[in-house]
Amino acid sequence: MKGRLGKGATATVYSGIIENRIVAIKQIKLSAYSQGIKYAQATIQREYQIVKELCHPNILRYYGLFFNKENQQVNLIMELVDGVPLTDFVIYVGHVNEEFTAYILRFVLDALGFLHSHGIMHRDIKPDNVLMSMSATIKLIDFGTATKYTPNINRRNSTVGTPWYCAPEVINGEAYDTECDVWSLGCFAVELVSGKPPFDELNEIACLYKMAEGQSPPLPDGISPACASFLSSCFTSDWKKRPTVKELSASPFISSQIPLENEH
Repeated sequence: MKGRLGKGATATVYSGIIENRIVAIKQIKLSAYSQGIKYAQATIQREYQIVKELCHPNILRYYGLFFNKENQQVNLIMELVDGVPLTDFVIYVGHVNEEFTAYILRFVLDALGFLHSHGIMHRDIKPDNVLMSMSATIKLIDFGTATKYTPNINRRNSTVGTPWYCAPEVINGEAYDTECDVWSLGCFAVELVSGKPPFDELNEIACLYKMAEGQSPPLPDGISPACASFLSSCFTSDWKKRPTVKELSASPFISSQIPLENEH
């Protein structure tokens, strides 16, 4: 391993070289999980199994998983991205203009479309879980709450995710499908254009009550009709009538976006 890239409550990330490839090595302390070591190990193993075969330019690659019994650690070997979470970017710039918001959304939609076509829901779309590289490449990360499913057969009903970005059907424990990611994407977009997440003034419990009632997040002031239409579509309360990511990609707000030089 080489230098340390970052440190959190449960993990430390280092850069390293494995088989002549520069990678990120995420060392996860299993003892830091309140649910216990076995639960933590199973959760990380499940995350790796879901994404290990995925190969898409806007999804972070996972290369390997190693368990260190002596130190009670799991090492996740991942693609190294020279960039920052969009949370940090939004804090730095205050808010993102609509043109660049549409640019970001187009690649997140591409990533979600790929996941959904492979029977995977992400279930935690938010700025923390999207990286932007120095060349403006967008990468969807963190599949800790992702799940596999069979469309129209085994829908999910577990309550997971982050309150300010959760769809009503997820909070209410109803059966739901990939459209839960669409609602979260709308919340993600609100934070980009306004600089703060929906219902930012509320605490977690109050926010959950608002979302559980199916109350759509208020749209930011001063946005264009195309942006407002895109967000309103994401916040369709009946998930069965909510647009798919493919339909959103064809919306005027996204499809009219002029390609930037750094697109791959």
